[in-house]
Amino acid sequence: MKAVLQAAVLGAVALAASAQAEVRTYEYTAVVARINEFELETGRNEWLNVTTLPGFAITLGDTVHGRFSIDTDTGLAYSEPFGDGVIADYADFTNRNRISIGFDRSGHEFAALGPRYTNLSITDQPVGSGDDVLHLSQGTYGPGPRESIAIDLTDISGSALSAPVIPASIAAFGQQTFMWHYDTGVGAGYTQVIVNGGFTSLHEVSAVPEPGTYAMLLAGLGLLGWQRRRR
Repeated sequence: MKAVLQAAVLGAVALAASAQAEVRTYEYTAVVARINEFELETGRNEWLNVTTLPGFAITLGDTVHGRFSIDTDTGLAYSEPFGDGVIADYADFTNRNRISIGFDRSGHEFAALGPRYTNLSITDQPVGSGDDVLHLSQGTYGPGPRESIAIDLTDISGSALSAPVIPASIAAFGQQTFMWHYDTGVGAGYTQVIVNGGFTSLHEVSAVPEPGTYAMLLAGLGLLGWQRRRR
């Protein structure tokens, strides 16, 4: 009996340790490279060095920082042909895929609080036929002022993916860019600002196990405690 219990404990702990983490979180820094402002009423569409429309200044060359999380277990919503390959959208109903961004100069932070949408899509193209892309975006919605952020990880060789599935590693995506969007909401005075830039650093900071992993670990620890009480 003792040998059986020990085997069960060791097995549960081993399974917990070897179970693949599903939610992978990354930290990034980036630099503002382009600022575009559009005004619907006048038709004004300008590339700017600085904008203050959201109530704080964003300037070319500003640094930004943030995090994004990718849940590799997100369920597939649909897929369809795209170019010579496939694009697949994944249904995130729990907002486990998320992004944050902060502008260092102004101190403005956006973390998609309140009503929000989340989009995760994968584009897989044959090698030499187009870009493989992982696109993650999140933002607020509604009639009033709206804000969103998008991350695009791109491999121009088309070799990062072999299928339109969420990858466990993003190491093969050599191009990493962000887009921050703000608009004043619906109405005649609609104005929007779009800020783009490239990453200057990117590294993984954590990998959060699934609940099942914790359950296996707790089961092993429970068996271990029961064995000790029997002694």
